[in-house]
Amino acid sequence: MTTRWVKITSVSDMYEAEAFAGRLHASGIGSRTIKASDAPGAWLTGSENPFGPIDVYVASEYADKAQELSRPNVSYDETGESPARRAVRLVGALLVVGSIVASVIAAVTNSL
Repeated sequence: MTTRWVKITSVSDMYEAEAFAGRLHASGIGSRTIKASDAPGAWLTGSENPFGPIDVYVASEYADKAQELSRPNVSYDETGESPARRAVRLVGALLVVGSIVASVIAAVTNSL
């Protein structure tokens, strides 16, 4: 009997594909990742380029459970902002504060 593979999702790169495949594996679902044929450079490098769309496939009998796992499990705060977006804003703010502190230290040091 041959296994019928079903495309569950397409992700942005190899790293995201492997992370999702690991999540599927942890739930007892085998998967395959295949570089999308329309990915940049796919004709030239095959699957060697880690960037570009990667399709994730599972056996058809696990498709429903895999679809459920493919949905993002992200909690949003009352403003509708995701934790990832909040983290990016925090890092940006820290970089600005760090630059200001470094400028003040340099100014004080130069004036001595």
